Amino acid sequence: MRILIISAAYGPNAGGVATHVVNLANGLVRWFEDAHVDVLTLRKNGMPYKKDPKGNLVEWKLDGRNEAEFNGRRVVLGRLIRFALENWHQLRPDLIHVHDFDSLQIGISLRTAHSIPLVLTVHRAPTEWWDRRYCEDEKDCFMEVARVHKLLDQVIVPSMASRKVLVAQGFRKIQVIPHGVSQHLLDFETDPSILDGLGVPPDAPVIFCPSRADEHKDLPLFIRGAAALLAHISPTAKRPVFIVACKPEGGGPEPPEFTELRAIAGAYRLVEGRDIFFSAPFAYGIPLHTVYRRASVVVVPSLHESFVQTVLDAFMFGKPVVARARAGLTEIVKNRVTGLLFETPRTLRVQMERALEDQLLVMQIVQDAKKALGKQHCVETMVRQYRQLYEKVCTDR
Repeated sequence: MRILIISAAYGPNAGGVATHVVNLANGLVRWFEDAHVDVLTLRKNGMPYKKDPKGNLVEWKLDGRNEAEFNGRRVVLGRLIRFALENWHQLRPDLIHVHDFDSLQIGISLRTAHSIPLVLTVHRAPTEWWDRRYCEDEKDCFMEVARVHKLLDQVIVPSMASRKVLVAQGFRKIQVIPHGVSQHLLDFETDPSILDGLGVPPDAPVIFCPSRADEHKDLPLFIRGAAALLAHISPTAKRPVFIVACKPEGGGPEPPEFTELRAIAGAYRLVEGRDIFFSAPFAYGIPLHTVYRRASVVVVPSLHESFVQTVLDAFMFGKPVVARARAGLTEIVKNRVTGLLFETPRTLRVQMERALEDQLLVMQIVQDAKKALGKQHCVETMVRQYRQLYEKVCTDR
């Protein structure tokens, strides 16, 4: 079986989608001798096209763009459609699998041109559906077009929370396949200079929040909880510091949401460089390994999540997770079993304090989380479920 995967997010990019696509592509060729996978993706801005053959896995990486009308993570539609059509004689897939909305547009064009089955994994945060939202949001508009005109052969989501939202929108043929996590990140070395470069005190407990500064992540609530913890902590206890991986990468002016976040931290008397440290997302490999090894607690304050790779990474490193009791997070984090849940700044403060001080509870949570990781989020199980789905889609078509 030949599979064409199209995704803007791919290794070594940071983020759950990139990690998921890498795990899936590599797993397909590892566990199925008859599988051939082509990945059509982007390189960093300014880097030229490159083709990387890795046995039955071939990575086709086109250069990114710095033009103002394009976001660096977005697939540049016209170029990639033209590239795929020109190289179709080398690709010749039995099935196309896309992982973001720009890739979906490419996939629909190729499906129409060559009558190839098209599968979409929806990674986006599940948010409540209302009748006119698809008229106000370009992504929802395109999804509505795909639904009405039956341009998709199968939709996959990583959680029941996401499935519920898509069913409310009128989608059918939705299958839940939870993401798997490999143990590869554990193999890297720790580099203390990474956190030293941020100015993080070497002996301070670290509370790590690996979240972007957008409306789905609710970092203002995290900042309020952090301030409450510092105000409440015992004078004899070690004073924790907070690392938030939300700082924009690259040069140029700060986006308004990040500027606002810094202002909120200042308003709550969190001193940047002493109490709170804003960092760009840590790259997969040594940087990400280092921050997870150093963290005492990992906090995920998101309002809407379909599935959170960072939670699984924390489980893998044996770190207690404090997560918002919302959406897909509650399917992974079970309160006082595999983690601690919260809803308000006060309960966030209580749960962070508990994770720092109650070592017996933390030991039990970490053990149960690792068991859940191996049982429910195994990469091989995920890959085999995808392969079964591919075969069914091709047969049904």
